[in-house]
Amino acid sequence: MIAVEDGDNLTVPLGFYPSKDEPTDVVEKIQQAIKAIPRHHGWAAARADLNDPENLKQYEDVYQRTADYFAAVKC
Repeated sequence: MIAVEDGDNLTVPLGFYPSKDEPTDVVEKIQQAIKAIPRHHGWAAARADLNDPENLKQYEDVYQRTADYFAAVKC
């Protein structure tokens, strides 16, 4: 089961698909934390605004982290 604290330190976009068995108040708090992250759908793809310094920073960060991951697992 999820806990309220699970949403406290979110700093990245997250797909969140709670089950019907999760407590409604906890689900709502985590959904609010996710919505507070200042990125729109497509921020690292076709809808990226690379003229926006913050969007560019986040875009570069996500692709660097992805590349680092695949380099580490040697895929």
